[in-house]
Amino acid sequence: MISRNDSLGQEAFVFFIGLVLGALAGLAFGLLIAPHSGAVTRRKIIRSAGEAKDQVTEVIDDLEETGRGIMNDVKKTVK
Repeated sequence: MISRNDSLGQEAFVFFIGLVLGALAGLAFGLLIAPHSGAVTRRKIIRSAGEAKDQVTEVIDDLEETGRGIMNDVKKTVK
């Protein structure tokens, strides 16, 4: 059974993921309507894509860590 603390941790994590995705969407929208030349905008998009990749990698690592913690809790409960 998932305890209240685990549930709150999961809710906070889901909120964090939503926050990151919202920030990325806002950044992409801002770049697309920016008053720069095509070359400058493309460079900004490429740079932002690299930053987004890093953020997604971080979120995936956090998800993996959370999953390991949940599995360890389940293993302890089953024993």
